[in-house]
Amino acid sequence: MDEQKIIEKFAELSEGKLTAGDWKIWFSENAQSVEKICGRTNFLKIKPSNSFSEIRNVYQGQTAVSNWLKSKNIEVSLSDIYKKNYEKEFDDYCKAQDEKRKKIKKSVETKFGY
Repeated sequence: MDEQKIIEKFAELSEGKLTAGDWKIWFSENAQSVEKICGRTNFLKIKPSNSFSEIRNVYQGQTAVSNWLKSKNIEVSLSDIYKKNYEKEFDDYCKAQDEKRKKIKKSVETKFGY
């Protein structure tokens, strides 16, 4: 894969045109080319991590891709769709954790009387 095709896919990601699944599949198929063209450090920043959240992966990838494109003096518009989705997912996670804590606290109060 040549640099121009990678730049085009990076631009799509920056503009919010890819789904998290599409990004993960494309990256796994083209990881060697990305590492060769972008370098090891940038590759590790762009690479989807083994996170439970695909939304988090695509948001972090978008940020790293955008920074790499800027370093090459390539201007692209940056979409905030991944950021908003990640913030919503994280907020939902925090609310779920608070609910768990409240249930545990209530069961302890019921069980032990304090």
